[in-house]
Amino acid sequence: MRLVTMNDPAHTARVTMVMTSLVQSVRDNSRYWKITDYTLEHIIRMAKKSPEVYTWLNTNQPVLDGILGWVKLNTQPPPLYSREQQSLQLLKPTQNPSWVHQAHHNAAMSQPYGQLPAVKFQLLQLIKEGKSLDVDIASDSDMDFSDRTFKLHEWVDGQDTSNNWYPSQIIDVDSTGTRVRIHFDGWTSKWDEDMYSHDPRLRPLGTFCTTEQITNRGKPRKDPKPAANTNSSSSSASDQVGSASAAAQPESGGNNAPVHGPANAPGH
Repeated sequence: MRLVTMNDPAHTARVTMVMTSLVQSVRDNSRYWKITDYTLEHIIRMAKKSPEVYTWLNTNQPVLDGILGWVKLNTQPPPLYSREQQSLQLLKPTQNPSWVHQAHHNAAMSQPYGQLPAVKFQLLQLIKEGKSLDVDIASDSDMDFSDRTFKLHEWVDGQDTSNNWYPSQIIDVDSTGTRVRIHFDGWTSKWDEDMYSHDPRLRPLGTFCTTEQITNRGKPRKDPKPAANTNSSSSSASDQVGSASAAAQPESGGNNAPVHGPANAPGH
């Protein structure tokens, strides 16, 4: 970051060099979701901190168009392991676990670094249109999740693995404070999930959840109506581009339940 914020005679040339290098990295690694997502997060951070970076991006519209196209097409990370050959991979083959842990310590393996892809898309679109990044959704890119702690019974915004946000309650905290179990409001305990406290899918209450969701948390739900299409899926991150907010409140049970992965109980 300091390379693009230092003010000296070489500032403009240095910004051009750094941005050209980062854009080339995006192009070279576009097949690898984690590296590209990580690089785009830092491009956005630099645009927020440095007017010269913002201007460089705004005046290089073809570059922004290419980046926006990638984000729009790849809002979801591919699976870490798959028997099928995929054009988009989560990690580069040369990435080892220790490098991943160091570079992405604020994000779970299959989660974006910093902002959600939908929010990254919105911020990059603002740069393209020459609009200010001084908006609420931009501040989260600079948050450090590594030292967060949560209290038992605390309410937070929790994101399920279908990218929907729900008011969620901390129902267990391990002895170290680094892992918690959360209960998604409106769902049975079957969908409770264990997360690390630094997981970006945990946010302060009201960050993404609607006022209506928060007001109605804990209230009994009506029996869900039969689904017209039992195979319908939950909203994807790309649906959040316009609003970067949560989807409608869930009904208890039913065929549209969030598709959480297996959870391991927090240690004590």
